[in-house]
Amino acid sequence: MTTHGSLRQPAVGDKLLPGVLAWLAEPVGPAIDNLARAERLGWIISAAERLECRQLRNFMIHEYVRDMAILAAAVRKWHAAVPLLESSARALAGLIHAVDSGAAASNPA
Repeated sequence: MTTHGSLRQPAVGDKLLPGVLAWLAEPVGPAIDNLARAERLGWIISAAERLECRQLRNFMIHEYVRDMAILAAAVRKWHAAVPLLESSARALAGLIHAVDSGAAASNPA
């Protein structure tokens, strides 16, 4: 579960969100700005929580943690964050589908 969630974080935050912003002709910037814009647009619940997830993921991936209690706490916190990450991915996928369906309906081939 942790690996699955850790793959989703960069895919949504670093790839999907900037791609959606660019596709909709919104400004694309650093991750913190993109997350703040997504929160203002109602695409994600909390930019702050997403940034916490990003920091937690970076800690778990890039730090060598010797204290297993600290690592276990980080893994539990990450596991608790998976629904937030999933809801962000679903919201962006729904937005893409809605915009794409509207474009297809207004431009029949």
